[in-house]
Amino acid sequence: MKRLLTLCALMLAFFSSAKVQAQGANTMPLETLIWTYTDFKQLRENAAEWHDKKGIDGFIFCFVNEKGPPRWDSGPAVVKDFYSELPQTVTALGKAGITANFVHAGMDDPAWDWFDEARIARTIATFRELAIIAKNSGCRGVAIDTEAYSGGKMWDPSRYPKAQRPKFAAQIRKTATAIGKAIMEVYPEAEILLLPEGGYIAMENSPGGELVYEHWIDFFNGLASVKPAKGITVMCE
Repeated sequence: MKRLLTLCALMLAFFSSAKVQAQGANTMPLETLIWTYTDFKQLRENAAEWHDKKGIDGFIFCFVNEKGPPRWDSGPAVVKDFYSELPQTVTALGKAGITANFVHAGMDDPAWDWFDEARIARTIATFRELAIIAKNSGCRGVAIDTEAYSGGKMWDPSRYPKAQRPKFAAQIRKTATAIGKAIMEVYPEAEILLLPEGGYIAMENSPGGELVYEHWIDFFNGLASVKPAKGITVMCE
């Protein structure tokens, strides 16, 4: 399955248009997703309006109940608490026709270290729990936000001497593979959304010619190696 999504800013939310093309040549209907900047109660109460008047087909649950989004390494307990109202919310949204819903986690930490084994272990556990939550609540899958917020250098090869960069790339692929396996093991039918956000711009305009998102592709390749049943949706800004 191949899918292309584009994002554009609109007030406090980001809308995404998804054009889905199944194998063969049959084109499926366009879907419109929106980030959440509200609380679960309001989503439930206004579900019909979001669908009927605003044309929303799904939500990426990001900022809700004045919290969020969860971080990659926040741990299972944090995401359980964050999404505690999700099952009844997804049920209410589904009754209104809003079915393209996704749980979400991002990484906002300039000190992120791919070789920190404890943090990587928490990250894998977090995504496993997110997949369980998505499955049990009726969400379609998991959104993985890969933007390097707060000036971080998650994907920047200049963090390491050139001789060490192959090891850096391999560690990113290894981590992404483990994340993908954790999701697929508990929710084999999950759709995976991959959010690079401003990465494309950063790659083109980075100082000194360094491609600061150069190793993002290693993360993608690690996820792809798991061969998710419904593929990987890459969203572009």
